Amino acid sequence: EIAAAAPTTISGFKLKVSPEAATVSKEISMASIGDHSQAVPPECQSVVDLEALIREEMRKSPPMTKPCIYKIPQKLRDVNPKAYTPCRVAIGPYHANAEHLKSMEPYKLRYLNSLMSRSREGHGNLIRCIKAIEARESEARKCYSGIEELDSHIFKRMLLLDGAFVVEFFLSFYQCWKEHLPAPDCPILGNEKASIEVCHDLLLLENQLPFFILEDLFYCTFENQTGTFPRLAYKTLCSCSPLILSREDYLPREQVEQRTMQGKVNHLLHLLRICCLDVPTPSVSLGVQGENPSDTAQMPTRSLEKGKLRFLCLHLKIPSWWGRKEEQQKVLAKNKVTPNHFRNPASVTELREAGVQFRAKKGRFMYAKFDEATGVLEMSHLQLNDYTEIFFRNVIAYEQYYLNVFHASAYMFFMAGLIDTKKDVDILQESQVIDSLLESKEDAANIFNMVTKYTVSRESLELKELVHKLKAHTMKPWNKWNAILRRDYFGSPWAIISFSAAVVLLILTVVQTIASVRSTKWD
Repeated sequence: EIAAAAPTTISGFKLKVSPEAATVSKEISMASIGDHSQAVPPECQSVVDLEALIREEMRKSPPMTKPCIYKIPQKLRDVNPKAYTPCRVAIGPYHANAEHLKSMEPYKLRYLNSLMSRSREGHGNLIRCIKAIEARESEARKCYSGIEELDSHIFKRMLLLDGAFVVEFFLSFYQCWKEHLPAPDCPILGNEKASIEVCHDLLLLENQLPFFILEDLFYCTFENQTGTFPRLAYKTLCSCSPLILSREDYLPREQVEQRTMQGKVNHLLHLLRICCLDVPTPSVSLGVQGENPSDTAQMPTRSLEKGKLRFLCLHLKIPSWWGRKEEQQKVLAKNKVTPNHFRNPASVTELREAGVQFRAKKGRFMYAKFDEATGVLEMSHLQLNDYTEIFFRNVIAYEQYYLNVFHASAYMFFMAGLIDTKKDVDILQESQVIDSLLESKEDAANIFNMVTKYTVSRESLELKELVHKLKAHTMKPWNKWNAILRRDYFGSPWAIISFSAAVVLLILTVVQTIASVRSTKWD
């Protein structure tokens, strides 16, 4: 009778009470009257039924956890849906039913078969892997949001097949890459474009598996290889993908182990972020060159050089503000970066005109450091291609909605301020700071502005100081004069020869004039 409870009406609204809720309702009703077997008054029944319904919903609601794998907020997705959607293979529950990805499902079984054959126990290893998945099911569910209704059998099967596919893909690709073996007869590994697409699909935030699932499957297969899976995953992701790092930029084995052991790795996107960031701590990688003994040691020499160039400026009639310190201070104060105001740095072209030189820093990522003494801005080497925007968008979404940090977004805002036109791209390409594989230089200039759309950037003290120092450098007239001299009069050997000849001629003319005046005087 309780199971067939009819809908209850409350103020004109009908609530359909489930059998479980009805049972709870009866228990609450009996408890509310204590030991007396009296029915609840009709006017109170609706309140009791509503309470039972809410209690049942509260019981079924998931606990307050912070999942590390989740769906991208719709506002971000609308800017570029392709940046968050896999194009080749679905990993995890969010894209498992996508029609354009179902052609890859049969290959997951083949990869599982191949992975099991690597174990000494052969396919007897399958039972051990299944037991490992079952033991981790509850923990794995907490890594996702919105999968409370997903069937347990379907979820565990997905973890096994998807996890085995990822592990076997890493093993097969790395084996071919390291041992220079020919690509196997496989539609994925035998096709470079397909391999790159799979690799980038594995870096999408919505297309992740918990990292401990991948580790369990790997260590079930290779029992004596503890600690090696993070290195395998990192090297495969970097070598398979022309996304960020060239081969000489890879972290050595010891640093990969150190960075992955310092904290829990949540998934593959998190792994690459840990290994690519310049510093695996909460501090922002963007820094400022501090004072050091070498800077101080260079000051007398640089002062002497400035004195020589000042003399030349007078004879070349370059406009001078020298000595007008009050006016310079007003300009600098006007452009000072305050704690509550974010101001982008000057563009690359403006910095070049102010004498700033750009230098690529190999082996560093999301890194920038300005040396005031030499006027050199060191920046991490970055490759721009069709996947750059995708990678940064997913890293930013992961940082801001889970880690609550702003490293990637701060770096992208900084780069968006530096690169404004294709001329800025030309300068950075000449300095080997960026390598662009995009169709046009306009695309390279726009990529950073596109990534920062609808994203939030929290300022860091290091970044504000860096921006302020760059602004201050561009506002000093002497730096611009110095740059003009170097560009127009010392830019090539012929220019130096011509300038030197002009100076010699000027000196000879002055000497001849003085000699003529003296000879006339003696006469």
